[in-house]
Amino acid sequence: MKLALTDTLVQSLSLDNAPTWDEKVKKVVWKKTDKPNYLVYDTHRKAPPGFAVRVGARGSIYLVEKMIKKKKMKIDVCLAWGKRGAEKPISIDKARELARDKIAIAIKHGTNPNRIADEIEASELTFGMVWDRYIADLKGRARPIKKNSLDSVNKARDKFEDWEDRKVRLITGQEVLDRFDLHAVTKQHRTAAEAMGRWATAAVNNAIQNEIHNAHAARREPTLVYNPFTILLTKKKYRDRNQLESDYKTKGVRNPLSFSESIGPFLEAAWEYRKENPRGADFLILDLLWGLRGDECRSLKWREDIPDEKAHIERWVDLKNKVVFIYDGKNRGDHEFPIGPMALALLKLRKFDRRKGIPWLFESKMPSSRQGLVYIKDGKEVDHKEPENAGGQWLLPSRIPCKVGHYADPSVAMDTVRKRAGIKAVRGHDLRRTFGAACEKLGLIDRQVKRMLGHAVGGGETLGRYTAPEWKDHMERMVKIEKLILKSAPSLYNALRPAKEPELPEEDEQIIRTGPARKTRKTKS
Repeated sequence: MKLALTDTLVQSLSLDNAPTWDEKVKKVVWKKTDKPNYLVYDTHRKAPPGFAVRVGARGSIYLVEKMIKKKKMKIDVCLAWGKRGAEKPISIDKARELARDKIAIAIKHGTNPNRIADEIEASELTFGMVWDRYIADLKGRARPIKKNSLDSVNKARDKFEDWEDRKVRLITGQEVLDRFDLHAVTKQHRTAAEAMGRWATAAVNNAIQNEIHNAHAARREPTLVYNPFTILLTKKKYRDRNQLESDYKTKGVRNPLSFSESIGPFLEAAWEYRKENPRGADFLILDLLWGLRGDECRSLKWREDIPDEKAHIERWVDLKNKVVFIYDGKNRGDHEFPIGPMALALLKLRKFDRRKGIPWLFESKMPSSRQGLVYIKDGKEVDHKEPENAGGQWLLPSRIPCKVGHYADPSVAMDTVRKRAGIKAVRGHDLRRTFGAACEKLGLIDRQVKRMLGHAVGGGETLGRYTAPEWKDHMERMVKIEKLILKSAPSLYNALRPAKEPELPEEDEQIIRTGPARKTRKTKS
């Protein structure tokens, strides 16, 4: 169909309102079409030859058809109406001018100007654009990037704040080395510098891979092929495993509890601290007994509060079946393990004290823990002295609507227990390292240790499905680990031990061992 197009006419074109030439009446009639799209060529005197609008179900685009070097090209010009990404529709007069420009480029280069634009865009990518696209891809994955990892990406990006407008192809290897040394050597932030380098390398690699796919689809050569950050690997700027371990020892940042010195005092102090803060103490004890990462343990729920259809995407504790399930761990795999008898006893104590309607194993603090009335305005607590006619109301803390989440920060509990135990340094992840040390102390092989910790094993597998014998072996290992850890703290062991297990002597108990009767010689008178 050919018509002299105007903006009003273009906006009225649709699949329900398509122009058709009627031979009987010798004029254009408008009716619904069953085609997925159709073309209307522009006969206006200002239109370049071949200029048309293609009408579809969700919008229309301007295009131009042109024979160039004996090859018919359909050149996408711009959006006429509807939606296409972030692109905005433009008027038909501007579209005609843009079409002429694209025709001129096509004649000059002998190829579709949109292909040239793609090549130019890839070669002109700025570092800021690379970061934006990388973060968008990370968020768009089947399993999106986690918050902690995203924070790490953004911290790395912040170290290149002055490079946001730099073209990636113009960044030199020496500039990368200088920026790395600035943070690793001058500022003495080597760990942060290494994270910066690795994230930047990954971001540019992502841009290169995207350009390879785009170039293949357009049947052209990729224009972005070099990653300047790979020079950090070439120059061996990253520490190897031995160097990392040496630096950790020097800085004292990895301090698993010692079975001969500190694990006993730590557990005894935690058990005593339970009288003041059951939630914090229980978290520390269970985190140690299970060898979990802090966020994995804090985000656990009670299984009975989770619908069956959501159980596979939640983290939970099942007392009935004696199972803990961690969904989506750090390595993006799931981790399932049995509950030992003494951890089960502690969980029963915890469940006895739980608040009704709270699904979390370790819930956050509730407003009802405060005393007295609270003045609420616009849903927020404000100064108690504010007059009552200020638009708010006095409420008991327990009546304040709030969303109860899980335990977020165990640092106060950790610091309190550490100081009372007389331990110089221990961090949250050191409890997981202590669990790993217990596995090795019991002589577990590497594959078994990985399974206990929820690490990936051979072939990238995390756990797979346990057979009944495997689960039984897994439970036996968990019981041994639990005993080994808790025997260092007799008062805690005795409080949680199964009835059939004998008590351990505690510090204030004197152990009297009877030996064989001593023989005496009778002297003759």
